[in-house]
Amino acid sequence: MYIVLSKDFYKIKYLVNKKILKKNIIKRFNGNLKLSIKELNSNFNKNNIYFLKKKVNRKLIISIIGHVNDGKTTLIRNVLNNKIKEFGNITQNINVYEVNKLNYNYLILDTPGHYVFDYIKKHAINFSDFIIFILSSEKISKKTIKILKYIKESKKNFAVALNKSDLFTINSSKIKNKYFKNDKILFYKISALTGNGIDYMLNQIYIKNIELLKFIKKNYAVIINNYYEKKIGNKCEIILKSGNINIGDFILDKKKNKIGKVINIICCDKKVNYCFSVSHCFIYGIKTNIKIGSQIFFNKKFENNKKIVLKKIFVNNNISFLNKKTKKKNLIIISDNENSIKSLCDMIKKNYYKYFQIKKKKVGTIEKDDIDFAKYTKSKIIYFNSICENNYETNKEIFVFKLIYDLENFLKKLINFKKKINKFVVTNIFSVKKTKIIGGRVVSGKIKINDIFTLYRKNKIINKNLRIKTIKIYEKESLIVNKNEICSIYFENFNDFQINDIIYSTNE
Repeated sequence: MYIVLSKDFYKIKYLVNKKILKKNIIKRFNGNLKLSIKELNSNFNKNNIYFLKKKVNRKLIISIIGHVNDGKTTLIRNVLNNKIKEFGNITQNINVYEVNKLNYNYLILDTPGHYVFDYIKKHAINFSDFIIFILSSEKISKKTIKILKYIKESKKNFAVALNKSDLFTINSSKIKNKYFKNDKILFYKISALTGNGIDYMLNQIYIKNIELLKFIKKNYAVIINNYYEKKIGNKCEIILKSGNINIGDFILDKKKNKIGKVINIICCDKKVNYCFSVSHCFIYGIKTNIKIGSQIFFNKKFENNKKIVLKKIFVNNNISFLNKKTKKKNLIIISDNENSIKSLCDMIKKNYYKYFQIKKKKVGTIEKDDIDFAKYTKSKIIYFNSICENNYETNKEIFVFKLIYDLENFLKKLINFKKKINKFVVTNIFSVKKTKIIGGRVVSGKIKINDIFTLYRKNKIINKNLRIKTIKIYEKESLIVNKNEICSIYFENFNDFQINDIIYSTNE
């Protein structure tokens, strides 16, 4: 008995590496290959035969993750041979692209790099089969290392792509020892601009992750983003991971409860009647609020007769204007998609919680009720990543933003963001037991113990990391010295002071 193997050399090589086929088989490969059962290893079974005979059409879902300007979008532009146009040259949401390279199919997710969109990055990691973590050979920042933590926590397979390797020299072994000590991770040196090493990297990733491309009988998808369109209703962006969907299919949640019915399918910017996995598409018909990252299932039949509660996709519809009076300024956050809403709210809560409170947040467009509510609560409406309709831009309560940088600058101006300078001028120097104590006056702000200061001499930085150990006012130790007060200061591990040196720090 003989078995005719597939023409795909990489499948055969994969089975040889797994010790399912013997090594000498590769030498005999010439397009077609016949094997007798005696030549197969004992762990070769029917599933392997099925795997070799059947073509793998399932796309490998890959997320490109990295920090701002590390080259994520440039890499995808090179792969697609296409100029991807993005407003402001910044990625602010998940963009999905279908790619075919060397007869292998991929679904590549381009993700934002800005720290504000960490929420989106985490979800993209969970959607994916595999992750390409891009490191710039120019510089590795603290925020890049923070992204690496997200990837490691997910326990997903990933590879490291050292970008800009043609412009900057970098020692990959040093990076491995510093950040990937106990991890078995593949490193690829690439250039996103010229395309060097990209095809080889994608090819190797596909071959080494063939096991992930098993077909599942269930028709299910993962929700990437939620939108709301006024005339049609809820619009969900999904990745169909397995099976197929048709117009008229019932949509079920994890608990097999009916949450809607497929009314419309948009795939590759075209209306279609059906869609096969793995693919990226938009569906209409979900009638309840369902979280991003949730799995949904499709079925032609549904037996349960529970009624569906109709809801718009509001991230938070609980209006809290009866709170106690605070000095915080009120905001209403509105955007066309849920990912942007979540990211903006996280940014405000982390960085601006002292200055703002969010009164209302929703997915959709600005309506008259929102403007009335803004006037009643004295709130500013932030409308992000969308076009303002109904000539509402002239309204004083509404501020429209398309770029995250513009929004951050607006928030800083709104709270009168200023840096207070704490300045101290050296007028005397005292030597005590091989150490120097400086005396002088606080010109502006105030000085605290354990503060970190910068030393300036004739407009040049001498030291950026001076830490105060003790402060004395008239031989009595003190924790704080206010403006115009005279004191003596002792700094840790530094003695090179001169009269008229200026020492200052900044705080917000």
